[in-house]
Parts: sequence; C-alpha cells; structure tokens
Amino acid sequence: GTSAWNATLRGRKRWLFFPPRTTPPGVRPSADGLDLVAPLSIAEWTRAFYAEAKAHPQFVEAHSGPGDVVFVPRGWWHCVVNQDAFTVAVTHNFCSPRGLSSTLGLLRQSPHLVSGLVRDERVDECDD
Repeated sequence: GTSAWNATLRGRKRWLFFPPRTTPPGVRPSADGLDLVAPLSIAEWTRAFYAEAKAHPQFVEAHSGPGDVVFVPRGWWHCVVNQDAFTVAVTHNFCSPRGLSSTLGLLRQSPHLVSGLVRDERVDECDD
C-alpha cells in the first residue's frame, strides 16, 4: 500500500485513525477484501460511531490547521472531517520500497482503482 502526507493550507481538519489489522466500528471489509468500506457518509459515520471509536484502545485522533502536515502510514484506516466551511489542503501519496510489492500486486489485480488513466492504459501500466 501507499503512505501519504497532507498539508493543511487553510482551515482545520480532524483526523481519525485506526492501525492496520484493526477494523473501525461501523466499517467492514469490501467484497474483494482489498479495502475497508463504510455504508455511511463521513458525517453520518462520525455521528453514529465516533463515541465507540474514541473508546477503542487503538484509536488515534489528531487535528491539523494551516501549516500543519499529517503523515498517514500505509495500512492505516483514516477518516478526515473538515472543521471549517472553507478548507484547503494538498495531499501526496507515495509508495515506499517496503510497500512496492503489495501496491503493484493491487494495481495488477484491481486496475479499476487507478484514477487518471484510460481503462486500456491501466492494464498496460501494471504489466511492466
């Protein structure tokens, strides 16, 4: 999998995290087992499951504001809630050498998860 960093430029964000191999309340593995999915919007999930999540011993919560950078390690489930009406941030995902094999395997198995490429190009890109 990939890791990411997120730099908040304007506004505030609330970050909710669970470590790898921990399924958050109200979330379930996808049908293909490649991801975790919540049948609710982020706002609905937060209202319905935040208290239960916060009580979990592995739950981590953070807040970011202008100038803050949050690092999301690969495999960590996360949910981000903008706290202000106008929030701007920049995110960059990257794949470390340690996560390269699993990321390439995922792209080969599920090229539909790659955005920004025409479907035919997605398969070709993963075959290299």
